[in-house]
Amino acid sequence: MITFLDIYYAAPVYMIIMIVGTLLYILKSIHLYFYSERSFEISFKTLPLSSLLAGFMGAGAMGLICQYEFKFNSLLSFFLALLLGGVFIFIQQWLNYAYKIPHRFEFSYTDLVGAYGKVVSEIPPDGHGQVEIVYSHRRMLLKAHSQKAKIEKNTPIKVVAINDDSMVIVERRDA
Repeated sequence: MITFLDIYYAAPVYMIIMIVGTLLYILKSIHLYFYSERSFEISFKTLPLSSLLAGFMGAGAMGLICQYEFKFNSLLSFFLALLLGGVFIFIQQWLNYAYKIPHRFEFSYTDLVGAYGKVVSEIPPDGHGQVEIVYSHRRMLLKAHSQKAKIEKNTPIKVVAINDDSMVIVERRDA
């Protein structure tokens, strides 16, 4: 009977790459499914995280199969793993493009003026706190300042200005 440890000992590096890549890819997919309007892809220059994870998943699986099942030498297993990893990256990139999954979220702080949100951590008079603002379907936590008075937690706010430190200046929404 073949056990998990038999397969692991045959190609431990490929097993770890496959398991970690697969688990992270599944977690990223679940996050995208439940938070699609607020989710965006972390990008390393032009290659999104989901594509990298798909590549690791494919490379790990191919390396594991080559080492354990086919008993290929390490060099051939490595090149075949790279090849399948590249194919998985290409497929994921195509899916990202086909379904238009954004991998960058760019905005200017000045765009936030007029946005609504709520206080996450109390803003003392002439002090700083934190607010949650939803902008372009993205939830952002930002440092905030109130010029008028203390604003309690969970109070609805409106962004009225941005200071030089990219900190939002807010006031109560009912004001």
